[in-house]
Amino acid sequence: MLHQLFELDEENNLPTWFSSFLLLNNAAISWLISSTAKTKKRHWQVLAVRFLLLAIDEVAGLHETFYSSIDDNWTIYAAPLVLIIGAAYLQFLISLPRKTAYWFCLSGFLYVGGALGIEWLAQDMDEDSFSYALAVAVEEGAEMAGALLFLSGNLIYLRTLHPVVSIELR
Repeated sequence: MLHQLFELDEENNLPTWFSSFLLLNNAAISWLISSTAKTKKRHWQVLAVRFLLLAIDEVAGLHETFYSSIDDNWTIYAAPLVLIIGAAYLQFLISLPRKTAYWFCLSGFLYVGGALGIEWLAQDMDEDSFSYALAVAVEEGAEMAGALLFLSGNLIYLRTLHPVVSIELR
């Protein structure tokens, strides 16, 4: 039972929920920034929605469902999409303070490198091998680190915009 709670290659466990929680926090903070942004408001909103979708995918396993319905590795289809989204956000990234842009680039490299890069490398590995278990650990660790670094970058950026943030619930 303890193994199932922490199995990185399965869904509906603590690492999956932690990853989803990080992504959901990125969505919330990005939306909060969008609500007070003077420029690039739409970019922040779309970013928030994308993080929300990533959080949902993390627990629902949507890309695994897609992967099971095709013969090819899903990363082949996801990589061009990631490049298109990256290109669309290049001006947005350039408009950010250098420190924030650095955090976002580093976090994106870690997250995408784990999600696409390591998954692509592990596609032909024996699922019972040590090398596969190591690849899964690196993949999930990179995704979590990327999400956490993005959250850190978002919070640092939010602090530069608003040294004191208060949330009012009505």
